[in-house]
Amino acid sequence: MITLSQWGLSWPRIQRLLTAALLVFGLVQLVGLLRELDWRGMAEAIVSYPAAPLWLAAALTIASYAVYASYDLLGCRHVGLSLGRGRVFVIGLICHAYGLSLGPAAAAFRFRLYMRLGVGAKQTAAVWLVTIATNWLGFLVLAGVAFAARVVTPPPDWPVAAGALQAVGVALLVLAGLCFALCASTRRRTWQVRGRTLRLPSLRFAVLQCVLSLANWLLITAILFALLQGAVDFGPLLGALMASALALAVVDVPGGLGVTEVVFLSLLGGEVASAQLLAALVAYRGICFVVPLLVAMPAYLAIEWRGRSVAS
Repeated sequence: MITLSQWGLSWPRIQRLLTAALLVFGLVQLVGLLRELDWRGMAEAIVSYPAAPLWLAAALTIASYAVYASYDLLGCRHVGLSLGRGRVFVIGLICHAYGLSLGPAAAAFRFRLYMRLGVGAKQTAAVWLVTIATNWLGFLVLAGVAFAARVVTPPPDWPVAAGALQAVGVALLVLAGLCFALCASTRRRTWQVRGRTLRLPSLRFAVLQCVLSLANWLLITAILFALLQGAVDFGPLLGALMASALALAVVDVPGGLGVTEVVFLSLLGGEVASAQLLAALVAYRGICFVVPLLVAMPAYLAIEWRGRSVAS
């Protein structure tokens, strides 16, 4: 039997090769889309953006951040930490703002803030894993339904055909079902992964994780829907968001810069003018990424300064 190791391949190397291939594909797509883009129309769309959808998107962003910050509350509950809900909620807000812009590198801020509260590295890592699991559990369900139902159709030049994307959706639903089945099992509650012990949550806890994650993903879709002012139906928009998140799960690009734009322009470019779509994505990044980060930075520095003042 021929194994991957005999070919000099390992999973990390396969992941790097797949990432490189997707980056090349995305770069080719991005260059082609940018060459055809109506830059003047995009600039006019940004300048003439009405205030109402911007304020609605801002309100939905606040709701999304509040939901995501509650993931840390779940993590502390699962680990058994009693730190005060207000403190944990603020940490969740700050770390989410950094996480959207910096990607996995933002985990350092979460470790720093929790360790300032006297939480050890292992417990902090456990909380962080719960937030990640919560986010992706809802994604498995929502993306699985969106892809399986074919709410979005990939263009002919995409590396994934419509039938293959539908199969991916079914696989994601099966994986989500397996996760719930493991949480419902009473025979084995702990697992050893690379020398570390992982404790599975209860089924009730997993369902709560899924509900919160679904709420957050739907809120993000609603933000984009508000910014596009109904130019694209909610279903295809959700499908494009799920496809973008799936691509970013493979291609680690901070903030999804470039990847998100390629996916949305490729999948939805036939339903709405590219200039209008890109203007909405620019507004989306400003409201969901830039503004929260500008708020999170002084908040984090204030916590650091307070900690130093107390220490001295």
